[in-house]
Amino acid sequence: MLVASHVAALGWETLAAAQLSGPWLGRLYLQPGQLPLLINQEGQPLHLVSDQPSLGPYGLWLPPDLIERMRRLPHDLYAWRVGQTVWVGDEIIIHLPRSAPWDSHLSWQPPAEGREALGRGLALLSDWLLARSPDGTLSSMIGELLQREHFDDVPLPDRTDLSAANRLLRWRASRLLTPLLGALAEGRMAQVEELSTRLAGLGGDQFPLGDQFVMGFVAGLRQWPHFTVESSGLKAEPVLHRMVHSVVQRTTPLSRVSLFAAFLDQRWGWRWHALHHALWQTSDHADQRRDALHRHAEAWFEAMPDQAGAALAGFVAPFLWHQRHVV
Repeated sequence: MLVASHVAALGWETLAAAQLSGPWLGRLYLQPGQLPLLINQEGQPLHLVSDQPSLGPYGLWLPPDLIERMRRLPHDLYAWRVGQTVWVGDEIIIHLPRSAPWDSHLSWQPPAEGREALGRGLALLSDWLLARSPDGTLSSMIGELLQREHFDDVPLPDRTDLSAANRLLRWRASRLLTPLLGALAEGRMAQVEELSTRLAGLGGDQFPLGDQFVMGFVAGLRQWPHFTVESSGLKAEPVLHRMVHSVVQRTTPLSRVSLFAAFLDQRWGWRWHALHHALWQTSDHADQRRDALHRHAEAWFEAMPDQAGAALAGFVAPFLWHQRHVV
């Protein structure tokens, strides 16, 4: 006779708690090499994560050994809510947290008088990325892209010292990012929408690298709207609306809800909250602010280098492009 394992969830996020607040029925979604998802009948996923820094919108934090066990369960297995538990088949019973969920709400709108201080913080983060980003990540390409005088889709020079996967990413990304930023600076929104659609899915996985670049760009343009306002006259929010809606038409379920949560509801993951805190901390000591930003970037890259490179490249792109081509 099979006896189900009882495991307590370690935490959850506001949108995940709201989704599980009433009757809930879903299925286990498994893909090789990816974290499991629970997807309800409306197609909305619950993202199962194994540590607090990975917690984000629709996130449920579970012990790592439980996630490993769930990877071995049958794909498409039924899951349902029973009281304060979620049953995954007859094998696993997850006890939902009774504590208040973590609030993922975060506004990237800068204070009216904060441009100079924000610029210093973004410069500190950008300097670290330009100097320290691992080769092959999207953030390691930003310096080369900024040096271009023509905003065309010619790829960056090949790097035979990189892996085949990183060489392909470099080739594809450079053909999209330079014309995308150039089109934004010149107000060519039809091209922006086309290139944003082509970014969707770049780099594969549940939350593709191209999508993560756009996620970072949402935060970065809200922090530094001068990029479009002072170059093309475009306003940040309509631009982001058209970019995000172009991407979500072609991406994964997790990426779609994450982008919508960030753009529409200002819901962001734990790492983005930590970045915001480091960027806007009130310390009067410049070295403390610099060290906090650098520590956060180092930890993010150590945990997930490709994803960190894509997200942070998108975040600093509006600021760096503005400094290079507009100021």
